[in-house]
Amino acid sequence: MGRVSQDKGLDFLLEVYNKLLKRRGNLNLLIVGDGPYLQEMKQKAKDSKGIVFLGRKDYEELPNIYAAADLFVFPSATDTFGMAVLEAQSCGLLAVVSDTGGPKEIVKDYRTGLVAQANHLAEWKQRIEFLLEMIEHYPPRYVKMREMARENAVENYDWERALEELTESQHRKSTKKGYEDISFLYAT
Repeated sequence: MGRVSQDKGLDFLLEVYNKLLKRRGNLNLLIVGDGPYLQEMKQKAKDSKGIVFLGRKDYEELPNIYAAADLFVFPSATDTFGMAVLEAQSCGLLAVVSDTGGPKEIVKDYRTGLVAQANHLAEWKQRIEFLLEMIEHYPPRYVKMREMARENAVENYDWERALEELTESQHRKSTKKGYEDISFLYAT
């Protein structure tokens, strides 16, 4: 989901997907977005079954795509925030993210998704397998984690609340500064 570029860890994602596919033939990997690495990525993925490139989608279409997925896998170790992770979580989608970069701050490990060691193939495979097993054998736990993912995103990353807090903080600073300026003026 988002910009298709090499720095997003997409080669690693292909490697993880292909390892999982050997064990489970019923997986699909949806890649949504456009970018400088798209054609090369398609070329590298041409021999892998179950990979679908949806291309760039309008923002209004994204919730339906997130809702249709079972997991969101985001291996980037360079993202500073991870807006796509937040979008996925706000749609109630569990995410598996790298322990390097900003997305690890959004995901609550084993509550709203999983955090895996950056570029560690065995750990990523194990973490994704864990969630796939949960989907198949413990659906109530999976549904509960999805609910917690959405709750976490909505409660902790509400843009209006963040803007309000920032505005209030700036107001307190300017008010404090204003009083200092006024007292300084009175003191002279």
